[in-house]
Amino acid sequence: MARGSRLSWMRSKRYGVIDVGTNSSLLLLVEAHQGSHEFTVLYDDVEITQLGRGFYATNRLQNDAMERTAETIRNYLNVCDDHQIDDLIVTGTSVLRDAENGGDFLDLVKERFGIAVEVISGEMEARLSYIAVRRDGSLPIPANESCLVTDIGGGSTELILGDDKIRQMASLNVGAVRLTEAFLKDDPPSTEQMDRLREHLGEMFLQAPRAGSGSTLVGVGGTITTLANIAAHERQP
Repeated sequence: MARGSRLSWMRSKRYGVIDVGTNSSLLLLVEAHQGSHEFTVLYDDVEITQLGRGFYATNRLQNDAMERTAETIRNYLNVCDDHQIDDLIVTGTSVLRDAENGGDFLDLVKERFGIAVEVISGEMEARLSYIAVRRDGSLPIPANESCLVTDIGGGSTELILGDDKIRQMASLNVGAVRLTEAFLKDDPPSTEQMDRLREHLGEMFLQAPRAGSGSTLVGVGGTITTLANIAAHERQP
C-alpha cells in the first residue's frame, strides 16, 4: 500500500491514526461516510509499549523501548494494509517532545517503514482531546454548557475547559509513568514518597484551569478508562 495516497471511487475513504505515547501506542481505523460527518470504526487497539520506560532517569529513550515500540508500529502498519487505509497519520506525544534522543526514534521509524512521526505539542494534544469529546455524540453535553476535559497520559496530563469553544487549557508534566519513576521508588510506596508526590502535584496543578460548579468533567485516555472498568466490575453482583 502506498500509505497516504490510495484513492478509491468504489467505497468511502478510510483513515488511520497511530498514536505513540509514553506508556502505550494506539491504532484507530475508521471509514468515513460519504456526504456526512459520520464514520464507522473498523479497528481500535491499544498496546502497552512503554516507550518512556527508564526515560526519566536519563532524559533519553532506551534502546529496548524504541525497538519494542517500533515492532508495534510494524504490526499496526500491517493492519492498515489489511484494511486498505487511504490516509494514515502517525503522531507522538509527551516523551517524544522531551527526550534528548527523540530524533533517533523518529529516524528509526522513517528508515524502517518510510513514514514520518509527527510530534505534536502539548497544546495541540489538549485541543484534540477537547474536540474529540465535543464531537462525541454519545456524550449529551450541550454546546453552550461548560465542560472540563482531562486526559491523563504516561508523560503528561491535559486539562481543557470550554463551552462552545475552548476557554482555558494546560498540558502539565504530571503523567503516570513520569510521576511513578520520579517519586514512587517502592511497591507499595512509602508514606514519605506519597507525601512528596502530593506536594508536587499541588504545585503543578496551580497552573490548571479552574472549572465552576456547573461544569461537567469528562475523562479520556487509558488511566480514566481503566478506573471506569474497575468501578464497573466492582458494581457487578
